Amino acid sequence: MPQQYEKKKLYQSLLAGMFQAPFFRFCVVGGFGSLINYLTFLFFLFQVGLEYRIAGAIGFLVPVPIVFFINRNWTFQSDAKTSTALPVYVLTNLTALCGHAAAQYCSHEWLGVPKVYSQILGIAASTAINYFLARKVVFR
Repeated sequence: MPQQYEKKKLYQSLLAGMFQAPFFRFCVVGGFGSLINYLTFLFFLFQVGLEYRIAGAIGFLVPVPIVFFINRNWTFQSDAKTSTALPVYVLTNLTALCGHAAAQYCSHEWLGVPKVYSQILGIAASTAINYFLARKVVFR
C-alpha cells in the first residue's frame, strides 16, 4: 500500500510539473488555437471556396488575438501591457505565418501532401517559430 501511495504522489507531482512548464502550456493553448485555425481553414476552403493558401492564412490569423491573451495570462504569466505586447505578438505571428505558408506550400506543391493536410504541416512549423518568438521577444 505505501508503494502505491508513493506512485500516486509521483504521478501527481509529474502532472503538476507538466502544467507548470511554459512549453506544455503553450502547446495546450496552441492546440486550442490550432483547432480554431483548422476549422476556419476548412470552412473557407470548402464552404467559401477560397484557394487553399488564402484559406490557410485566414485560418492562421483568426485565433491570434484569443491565443495572445491566454498565452500572456496563463502560459507565460506575463505582466506585459496589451498596448505594447499585442502589436509585437502580431508581428511575430506574421513571421510565423511566413514559416507556416512555406511549410504548407512546400508540403503540397513539392511533396504532394493533399491540400487538406498541408495546413497541419503549416501549423507544426508555425508552432515552433511562435513559441521561440513569444518566449524570447513578446513575453520575456
